[in-house]
Amino acid sequence: MNIEIINSKFVITDFDEFEAYRIGSKIEEDGIYFYKNCLNRVTTAAAKEAIEFLIGEEKSHLKFFQDCLYELRQEKEDSSEENDLLTSLDYGIFNLAFNPVKSSKKDQLLQTIAFAIEIEDRSIEFYQAVQASVKGPDVKVQLSRIVKEETRHKAILKGLAI
Repeated sequence: MNIEIINSKFVITDFDEFEAYRIGSKIEEDGIYFYKNCLNRVTTAAAKEAIEFLIGEEKSHLKFFQDCLYELRQEKEDSSEENDLLTSLDYGIFNLAFNPVKSSKKDQLLQTIAFAIEIEDRSIEFYQAVQASVKGPDVKVQLSRIVKEETRHKAILKGLAI
Protein backbone atom coordinates (compact mmCIF):
# COMPACT_ATOMS: atom_id res chain seq x y z
CA MET A 1 0.00 0.00 0.00
CA ASN A 2 1.24 3.43 -0.88
CA ILE A 3 -0.21 6.37 0.99
CA GLU A 4 0.31 9.89 -0.21
CA ILE A 5 -1.19 13.18 0.83
CA ILE A 6 -2.20 15.04 -2.31
CA ASN A 7 -4.00 18.36 -2.00
CA SER A 8 -4.36 17.69 1.75
CA LYS A 9 -6.19 14.39 1.10
CA PHE A 10 -5.04 10.82 1.64
CA VAL A 11 -4.65 8.87 -1.61
CA ILE A 12 -4.13 5.12 -1.27
CA THR A 13 -2.69 3.03 -4.10
CA ASP A 14 -1.61 -0.61 -4.23
CA PHE A 15 -4.24 -1.29 -1.57
CA ASP A 16 -4.12 -4.37 0.62
CA GLU A 17 -6.78 -4.85 3.32
CA PHE A 18 -4.26 -6.56 5.60
CA GLU A 19 -2.14 -3.43 5.54
CA ALA A 20 -5.11 -1.13 6.10
CA TYR A 21 -6.24 -3.05 9.17
CA ARG A 22 -2.74 -3.16 10.61
CA ILE A 23 -2.30 0.57 10.02
CA GLY A 24 -5.73 1.22 11.55
CA SER A 25 -4.63 -0.79 14.58
CA LYS A 26 -1.39 1.18 14.81
CA ILE A 27 -3.22 4.50 14.53
CA GLU A 28 -5.52 3.53 17.38
CA GLU A 29 -2.64 2.22 19.53
CA ASP A 30 -0.84 5.52 18.98
CA GLY A 31 -4.06 7.37 19.85
CA ILE A 32 -4.38 5.47 23.13
CA TYR A 33 -0.77 6.30 23.99
CA PHE A 34 -1.21 9.96 23.04
CA TYR A 35 -4.41 10.42 25.03
CA LYS A 36 -2.93 8.66 28.07
CA ASN A 37 -0.11 11.21 27.96
CA CYS A 38 -2.70 13.98 27.64
CA LEU A 39 -4.11 12.95 31.00
CA ASN A 40 -0.94 14.43 32.52
CA ARG A 41 -1.61 17.77 30.85
CA VAL A 42 -5.23 18.32 31.86
CA THR A 43 -6.19 19.57 35.28
CA THR A 44 -9.98 19.76 35.39
CA ALA A 45 -12.23 16.82 36.16
CA ALA A 46 -14.23 17.47 32.98
CA ALA A 47 -11.11 17.40 30.81
CA LYS A 48 -9.87 14.20 32.47
CA GLU A 49 -13.26 12.59 31.93
CA ALA A 50 -13.25 13.63 28.25
CA ILE A 51 -9.75 12.26 27.69
CA GLU A 52 -10.62 8.99 29.44
CA PHE A 53 -13.68 8.72 27.17
CA LEU A 54 -11.44 9.23 24.12
CA ILE A 55 -9.09 6.50 25.37
CA GLY A 56 -12.05 4.13 25.62
CA GLU A 57 -13.17 5.01 22.10
CA GLU A 58 -9.66 4.41 20.72
CA LYS A 59 -9.60 1.02 22.47
CA SER A 60 -12.92 0.15 20.83
CA HIS A 61 -11.58 1.15 17.41
CA LEU A 62 -8.41 -0.88 18.02
CA LYS A 63 -10.52 -3.96 18.77
CA PHE A 64 -12.48 -3.40 15.54
CA PHE A 65 -9.32 -3.34 13.41
CA GLN A 66 -7.84 -6.32 15.24
CA ASP A 67 -11.09 -8.26 14.67
CA CYS A 68 -11.10 -7.34 10.98
CA LEU A 69 -7.52 -8.53 10.67
CA TYR A 70 -8.35 -11.79 12.45
CA GLU A 71 -11.38 -12.44 10.19
CA LEU A 72 -9.40 -11.64 7.05
CA ARG A 73 -6.67 -14.07 8.14
CA GLN A 74 -9.34 -16.78 8.42
CA GLU A 75 -10.17 -16.22 4.74
CA LYS A 76 -6.70 -15.82 3.24
CA GLU A 77 -3.04 -16.04 4.08
CA ASP A 78 -1.32 -12.92 5.31
CA SER A 79 2.08 -13.01 3.65
CA SER A 80 3.27 -9.49 4.43
CA GLU A 81 5.70 -8.64 7.16
CA GLU A 82 3.75 -6.69 9.76
CA ASN A 83 6.63 -5.15 11.67
CA ASP A 84 8.58 -4.16 8.57
CA LEU A 85 5.55 -2.40 7.15
CA LEU A 86 4.72 -0.40 10.25
CA THR A 87 8.28 0.60 11.06
CA SER A 88 9.04 1.78 7.55
CA LEU A 89 5.68 3.33 6.72
CA ASP A 90 5.04 7.03 7.11
CA TYR A 91 1.28 6.86 7.40
CA GLY A 92 0.91 10.54 8.15
CA ILE A 93 -1.19 10.48 11.31
CA PHE A 94 1.00 10.74 14.41
CA ASN A 95 4.19 11.70 12.66
CA LEU A 96 3.39 15.35 13.21
CA ALA A 97 5.90 17.12 15.39
CA PHE A 98 4.40 17.91 18.76
CA ASN A 99 6.56 20.23 20.77
CA PRO A 100 4.42 22.48 22.92
CA VAL A 101 5.99 25.84 23.46
CA LYS A 102 6.92 26.41 27.08
CA SER A 103 4.23 28.71 28.28
CA SER A 104 1.36 28.77 30.71
CA LYS A 105 -0.45 25.51 31.49
CA LYS A 106 -3.54 26.88 29.72
CA ASP A 107 -1.53 27.62 26.55
CA GLN A 108 0.10 24.17 26.67
CA LEU A 109 -3.34 22.59 27.03
CA LEU A 110 -4.60 24.56 24.03
CA GLN A 111 -1.57 23.44 22.00
CA THR A 112 -2.21 19.82 23.00
CA ILE A 113 -5.86 20.09 22.01
CA ALA A 114 -5.01 21.69 18.66
CA PHE A 115 -2.56 18.86 17.99
CA ALA A 116 -5.16 16.25 18.96
CA ILE A 117 -7.72 17.85 16.62
CA GLU A 118 -5.23 17.66 13.75
CA ILE A 119 -4.62 13.98 14.54
CA GLU A 120 -8.37 13.32 14.52
CA ASP A 121 -8.64 15.12 11.14
CA ARG A 122 -5.89 12.95 9.64
CA SER A 123 -7.41 9.78 11.10
CA ILE A 124 -10.77 10.68 9.56
CA GLU A 125 -9.18 11.27 6.16
CA PHE A 126 -7.30 7.97 6.33
CA TYR A 127 -10.37 5.98 7.38
CA GLN A 128 -12.44 7.58 4.61
CA ALA A 129 -9.79 6.62 2.07
CA VAL A 130 -9.75 3.04 3.42
CA GLN A 131 -13.56 2.94 3.41
CA ALA A 132 -13.58 3.84 -0.28
CA SER A 133 -11.18 0.97 -1.00
CA VAL A 134 -12.38 -1.96 1.12
CA LYS A 135 -14.65 -4.56 -0.42
CA GLY A 136 -16.80 -5.79 2.45
CA PRO A 137 -20.04 -3.85 3.00
CA ASP A 138 -20.01 -4.61 6.75
CA VAL A 139 -16.51 -3.18 7.05
CA LYS A 140 -17.59 -0.08 5.11
CA VAL A 141 -20.47 0.44 7.56
CA GLN A 142 -18.17 0.03 10.57
CA LEU A 143 -15.61 2.41 9.07
CA SER A 144 -18.41 4.92 8.57
CA ARG A 145 -19.26 4.54 12.27
CA ILE A 146 -15.62 5.09 13.23
CA VAL A 147 -15.43 8.22 11.06
CA LYS A 148 -18.51 9.58 12.85
CA GLU A 149 -16.95 8.80 16.22
CA GLU A 150 -13.66 10.44 15.24
CA THR A 151 -15.67 13.49 14.16
CA ARG A 152 -17.35 13.48 17.58
CA HIS A 153 -13.88 13.30 19.16
CA LYS A 154 -13.01 16.56 17.41
CA ALA A 155 -16.11 18.20 18.87
CA ILE A 156 -15.20 16.97 22.35
CA LEU A 157 -11.67 18.33 21.95
CA LYS A 158 -12.94 21.68 20.68
CA GLY A 159 -15.18 21.83 23.76
CA LEU A 160 -12.12 21.44 25.96
CA ALA A 161 -10.47 24.43 24.30
CA ILE A 162 -13.19 26.78 25.45
